Amino acid sequence: MDEIGLWQALAALVVAGLGVMLHGRWARRRTERKQREEAAKRESVEEALHSLAEREEESRIERAGARRMAEEIARLKAQREAEQAQRDADLAQAQAPAAAGEDGPAPAPTATEARDAELREAARREAEAHAEAQRAAQAEARARAEQALREAQEAAHRAEQDNLRNEFERLMAAQRGEASPAVQAESDSLPPLEWAITGSPAKSLDAGATPDEPDTLAEPVEPGLMATAEDLEAEALKAERVEAERLEAERLEAERLEEQRLEEQRLLAEREAAAREVTAREAAAREAQARETEAREAAAREAAQRHALIEAARLEAERRQAADRARVEAQRAAAPPAAEAPASTVDTPIVVMVVDDSKVVRVKTSRVLARAQYQVLLADDGTDAVKQLESTLPHVLITDVEMPGMDGFTLTRHVRGHARTAHIPVIMITSSDDKHRAEAQAAGVSVLLGKPYEEDDLLARIQALLPAAVAA
Repeated sequence: MDEIGLWQALAALVVAGLGVMLHGRWARRRTERKQREEAAKRESVEEALHSLAEREEESRIERAGARRMAEEIARLKAQREAEQAQRDADLAQAQAPAAAGEDGPAPAPTATEARDAELREAARREAEAHAEAQRAAQAEARARAEQALREAQEAAHRAEQDNLRNEFERLMAAQRGEASPAVQAESDSLPPLEWAITGSPAKSLDAGATPDEPDTLAEPVEPGLMATAEDLEAEALKAERVEAERLEAERLEAERLEEQRLEEQRLLAEREAAAREVTAREAAAREAQARETEAREAAAREAAQRHALIEAARLEAERRQAADRARVEAQRAAAPPAAEAPASTVDTPIVVMVVDDSKVVRVKTSRVLARAQYQVLLADDGTDAVKQLESTLPHVLITDVEMPGMDGFTLTRHVRGHARTAHIPVIMITSSDDKHRAEAQAAGVSVLLGKPYEEDDLLARIQALLPAAVAA
């Protein structure tokens, strides 16, 4: 009996030892599982923090790009405004001489006008400086606002990261604090020792010590950590979406500003082209008017010179005529009375020179003049007439317009240009008197007759010119 009790006690001790050993193995495996779960939790939280840091870096890069884009847009806008102001000033300066030159050259500005111009220029420069200062102040204010916004965003992100780290450390500390009493709790949950004597608890220990332990022994993942990671990811996605919308709005605004700038440049180019065209037309009109005025002045000077030559020739002829009359009177006073009778019967013939390159016209005109008791000299062209004028001075000269060598205008200018022949009346025959009237007057033609003409009209013109010719 004592031996049986001894064997039973020994068996109980063996079973208890086996139970303790199996329980230790189960506790170690449970502790290892908890450590693995904690490592997985830490890894997931670290991955979430790393992903958040990467998103923050991407957001910072995008904000920097957006800031550079905004600065570039502001710079382009300021440059466009400066170019617009410069073009407006150039256009105003280009239009001012055109407006002033409509009625001829502008008079010299007075002291008051110069002072007013200086005051206007000073006011314009002051306005430009004020506008530039306002643009600089606005740009500085925008830069300060962007800097403050960036600092606030960075502070918010740093605070959020600090909160996440603190929460993570708190959870880790809580997990570490729960790990030490876990073994005690597991040892307390062991079945009583007498279960090992009956044999049924051994099965449960073996079942608990098997590698395929049910998942009910594993504790669930901390829900706070999973919720925090999901919130971080949602906030990061929301921030990315907001930043993308802001960048898209800035891109659209930049495109709109660029289109507006191009349209303004096109309109300004059209206005400048129109202004240049108006200025060119006004300059051409002024130049044509100046040429016309110069031509009129030259014609007036030439006419004045010709009139002076004619007047000088007339005075010279009158002087010579007076001298001849005085000489004749002296000769008559000195000569015997019988010599006066033949002298009084002498009649001086009227000489008319006809200059034409057509032989038919020369013959026809000479016959008309001969019937009127005029002495006729014929010349083939202007050069022949000039040669004959060196030896004989006619009382009247009739010439055609178009002739080879020297034409009628050149011949008339030659006659008027010499004091010896300047007094001779010149009758010019032309097919179109209106066409050559201005040039004939400028050359010094006395009478301009258009073809065909009446013979009596030609004789009347000659008769009207004779008193002055004979007196000369």
